[in-house]
Formats: sequence, C-alpha cells, structure tokens
Amino acid sequence: HGGSAPVWSAPPISVDVGDRADRTVYFAIMVESARVDVHLYSHRASRSTKVFTKSIADKQIYIGKWTADEDVRRVEFKFDRVSKGGAGFVHYTIGLERVASSVSATE
Repeated sequence: HGGSAPVWSAPPISVDVGDRADRTVYFAIMVESARVDVHLYSHRASRSTKVFTKSIADKQIYIGKWTADEDVRRVEFKFDRVSKGGAGFVHYTIGLERVASSVSATE
C-alpha cells in the first residue's frame, strides 16, 4: 500500500500476513506539516493487540519492519494527528516487500 492522505482523514492501513512464510511487514512513513502518532496493531483470530506507538514529527521519516507471530492474521497501522491546526499530510509505503528505497526525503 502506498499513498498520501491528509492527516485528519488518513485511513487505517491493513496488511494481511495470513499463512506467509515471511511474516515481516515493512513500512516507510513520512509526515509533512504535522505531528502524528502511528499505532501498529496485530490482529489474531481471538484478539487485537497494540504492538507499539511511534511519534513522528514534521518532515521526519520512519522506516522500519515488524515480524508478526505465527497466529497473527493481519496487522494494521492507524494514524493519529497530534498537532492542532494545519492540514498536514502523511505519506506511506506499507507492505510485505522491502520499501525503504521507495520513500525519499523532501528536506
């Protein structure tokens, strides 16, 4: 999944890991004119768990990866705007392939 969205309406991004042998989700997230908390949730058949929250400041890029446990079916990224005012955008590349090279800084 790649794209850009206004921070105030950025949709949650889901990645199905299903029965894949490689259960690693790669992500690159950049924030423009805003501060955003990114929450990562893992969804199992029986419950959802918040894995971590990362705060991203204006013009920061957060690149990383996270490997799901075997019973995790889906992971979901949710975006929360922290700073008030201003539109602000979040640009993201999230998926099962390595993505670091596909997001470039605009500084």
